[in-house]
Amino acid sequence: MQVTTRLCTLLHNSVRSPTALALQQRFGSTRAFARGMKFHKSVVIVLCLLGSGCWQRNVPDPDLSSTPPHVLALRYDHEAAEVRQGIVDAIVKRRWMVEREAPSEIVTRLMKTGVTVRLRLEYSTDRIVITGVTALGAGRNYDKWLSNLEQSILAELREPAPSVTSEPKPVAAAGTEARPAVEAAPVPEEPPAPIVDPVTGLALTWANRASFFIGARGSLGVPPGALGFAPSFAIELGVAPPTGFGFGLRALYMSNPPGVPFLGIAPTEYGFGALADFRYYVETVDPLILYPTISAGFLAGPTRGSMQNVAIPLFNLGVGVKLKFGNLFTTFEFGVSGFTIPFLALNVGYESDSKITKEQRRIEALPARATPVAPVAPVAPVAPVAPAPG
Repeated sequence: MQVTTRLCTLLHNSVRSPTALALQQRFGSTRAFARGMKFHKSVVIVLCLLGSGCWQRNVPDPDLSSTPPHVLALRYDHEAAEVRQGIVDAIVKRRWMVEREAPSEIVTRLMKTGVTVRLRLEYSTDRIVITGVTALGAGRNYDKWLSNLEQSILAELREPAPSVTSEPKPVAAAGTEARPAVEAAPVPEEPPAPIVDPVTGLALTWANRASFFIGARGSLGVPPGALGFAPSFAIELGVAPPTGFGFGLRALYMSNPPGVPFLGIAPTEYGFGALADFRYYVETVDPLILYPTISAGFLAGPTRGSMQNVAIPLFNLGVGVKLKFGNLFTTFEFGVSGFTIPFLALNVGYESDSKITKEQRRIEALPARATPVAPVAPVAPVAPVAPAPG
């Protein structure tokens, strides 16, 4: 930062140098000279900003091997379970996650884009020792995140802030006025923390739980009063969570589609079209998922005899069941199309892992850290017992 500041100062002084002032006096306040000075100043500003930005991006991560642990001394009496609960509550409110827990020890992790920070918190009834384990990509934010976590822990345990002493108020001497004691600044209330997955620490949002799917679908309609069935085939893709709203799109082909008499649309030989599906998934006993569905779209094709193109509106209501087998799934649906045509449908396809599932598998693939075992103390040899005299 000092190098950048000096560079900006030198460049600015060059604009105000005696040579520049002499040139200005010689040529007067011409437009060419003014434009040159403005361009010179613009170059100065750009170089200063670039130098400042590069300096900020190259902040090294803290060296945790040489950083002593932080010790939070608790001034009030607490039970060990109370201290643990206060630590866990502070971790959740600060949007960290509990990665591993052992007796009197918690390892917490903070994961952001390109950042991984791990802390080990060893606690007892009167103190908490915080040791940095990992700080990848943290830079200068490491100290800020650590301080925020410490403040939240003290707030959960109803401890005073560490920067404020709790000594008794001094007694003023006769004829003098005592200064008021400094009060601890109130800790700002944290916004309600989102519900997170206990394994990954990711928020249980729709985007983190939903998965992309693609499949092939075949259906069979039975139009009342028509000749024969109306089979169709479709390719569909969309997004589906384990529970909640999902949607999909279908491109379909139908043979022998019926017409719509009350709209004056005659039956067609065949038709191509598209549908948008809206579903609400209800998770039941694994691997069974139920859902109602509403679909809307169109079908276009040539009419019988005249071969004139017509467009048929589609509106379907149905109920389906979904079975998942790993990343493969199959669905079965039945319902009515246009409130009058019953249909049956079968679908098979592939469904990708959600963000939470991917992170769970990544964590499960990490090698478990072996717990060190204390060495067994050697057993002192026992002297042989002397035989009793005969």
